[in-house]
Amino acid sequence: MRSVAETPAGSSAADGTPAAATGYPGFVAPRVRVGTFVDAPLTLFVILYLTRRWGWKVALASAIIGTAAAPMIFEFPFDLIVMMWTNPPIPTHPMLYRQLFFLP
Repeated sequence: MRSVAETPAGSSAADGTPAAATGYPGFVAPRVRVGTFVDAPLTLFVILYLTRRWGWKVALASAIIGTAAAPMIFEFPFDLIVMMWTNPPIPTHPMLYRQLFFLP
């Protein structure tokens, strides 16, 4: 059995190669699934249910806006961290280029 240092680059079970090729025959890579396709409709229906007393139009608008805003709220702190380390190509107006990078 090879050690981790002897394993050639790119031969791990995480990149799709068989477990026997990694030197760990009993290793099974976990299947990581992003829940976006399940979580987005679930969020939509939860917001629809919670706001139903204000009428279906308000509930539907709230659900659509809330579902669209949820990933943005999660992403915002990471954008702030990355924004500190961006180097705009023209140093005369760096905030303009940072805004062009992050706003679209």
